[in-house]
Parts: sequence; C-alpha cells; structure tokens
Amino acid sequence: MKIDETKDKILNVAATIFSKFGFHKTTVDEIARAAHKAKGSVYYHFKSKEELFQGVVDEKFQMLRGELIKAKLYSYLRNMFLRIILLKETNCIKNFSKSIIQYES
Repeated sequence: MKIDETKDKILNVAATIFSKFGFHKTTVDEIARAAHKAKGSVYYHFKSKEELFQGVVDEKFQMLRGELIKAKLYSYLRNMFLRIILLKETNCIKNFSKSIIQYES
C-alpha cells in the first residue's frame, strides 16, 4: 500500500471512530487496530491524536467546501439558463408583437 493510501485509510478509519466515540474516548491504538496498521504507522503520518483529529476535520471541511462550490456553480448555471430562456421568450413575444402590429397595419 502506498504512503498516501495508508494515510487516507487512517484518516477514514479515524473519522468513523471519532464520530462514534468522540475525541476524548478515542485512542490512537483503536484507530491503528481498526485500520489494520501498526501504531507507528499512525504516528508516522500524524504527530499526535490532536493532529490526526485536525486532519480528519480538514478533510471533511474540504469535502464540504467542494460540495458547496458545486452547488453554487449548479445554482449559478441554473439561474443563467433561466435568464436565457426568459430573454428568448421576451424576444419571441416582442417579435410576435411586432409581426401582429405589422400585419394590422
């Protein structure tokens, strides 16, 4: 397993355990055991339980940030699409009105 994969696995397992038991009741031993890694592997990637917790929080924050950006982009694109449709409808109505006026003249 590559170094980044090991770190990701530790972070994912830590996120699960922290969310179940909280920061104070979770130990690095439990995280290492659940990740099927030696305790030294955890400390290779993270200096302390606090740093590991911060890594979990940072990772989750980045995921949330990405989802918010996607949602905002989706909302922006949807609004632009609606504006285009409204402009086209408005232009169609204007053109239709002009053709009626020309027909009546």
